[in-house]
Amino acid sequence: MLIVDLLGQYPFRLGRLLRGGDAVVSTFHLAGLVAGRLRRQGRLSAPSMVLVTDPAAHHLWRDRSTDLYLCAYPGQAGELSHDLGVPSMSIRPVIRPQFRSPRAGLGFTDWLPDGEDRKVVMVSTGSSRIGRPARVAAALYSTGRYLPVVLCGHNRDLETS
Repeated sequence: MLIVDLLGQYPFRLGRLLRGGDAVVSTFHLAGLVAGRLRRQGRLSAPSMVLVTDPAAHHLWRDRSTDLYLCAYPGQAGELSHDLGVPSMSIRPVIRPQFRSPRAGLGFTDWLPDGEDRKVVMVSTGSSRIGRPARVAAALYSTGRYLPVVLCGHNRDLETS
């Protein structure tokens, strides 16, 4: 089975990507809307599925042309099915197997120095790298009340700043 992931693909590339696929799975709301439009126009024969990655399925995630919603957060599947009349199902979070269960001695705060009393704050820009996370982290740290942790993925520049 060929499944095409539409994460961040631009509409002008979709025609090439979608030929021959058994299913289209979008992890980005705008790609899901484009796939839905193509389904309505008869230009996409493969089922269109949307993996909802946000805790709240805002209006840009919602399209009646979607064949199936895959929902990682509790209650979303029922809400989307009820609101849109489209099949939805709950799934486990999409994460690497090694992160599915905590290992003894490797807790999130185990790396903190003894006596650290600042609140840990997670700073993330998402896949679009919007904002200035290094500046946000510096501002949080300067208050003396917060210890920022910046999610940087594979961004080496951010990792070293």
